[in-house]
Amino acid sequence: MRIQNMFFAVLNPVMRTLLKSRFHRLASRDITILSYRGRKTNRWYETPLSYVYRQQNILLLSSYNTRWWQNFTDEPYPVELLVKRKTLKGMATLHSGQSEFLSSSVAFFLKQLPRDASIYSVKIDSAGDPTENTMKDIGDRVILVVVELDAQNNN
Repeated sequence: MRIQNMFFAVLNPVMRTLLKSRFHRLASRDITILSYRGRKTNRWYETPLSYVYRQQNILLLSSYNTRWWQNFTDEPYPVELLVKRKTLKGMATLHSGQSEFLSSSVAFFLKQLPRDASIYSVKIDSAGDPTENTMKDIGDRVILVVVELDAQNNN
């Protein structure tokens, strides 16, 4: 088992417990729990992830080394997000490979959450923007999941 996998095997249960507790404010400003059913297993999964809002959508990033995102490879897929102890429903769409949409969305995400840049081997310049050189070929290292929130979440 890789060290990173062991780290997340310990951290993820702690984060899930924290985000569901009354102490969620310690992390819930920019960490959510993504909940979904596995396509093959039909089991319910909960994955803590950094998130940012972009208009009425929530953006989630991950590296290709993880496996959770493989559930979203076909078409939009129903998910739930626990954001500040509120359950939001939506449809998740996977974006991978080189595209202007993926690059601009990753840049937007990292400008909002620069602490995550090092996870994806991206450097942030003095203006807070990802450097062009480290964003090169970002689609080969990073996947993006865009969750389009249901209209009833606005009630």
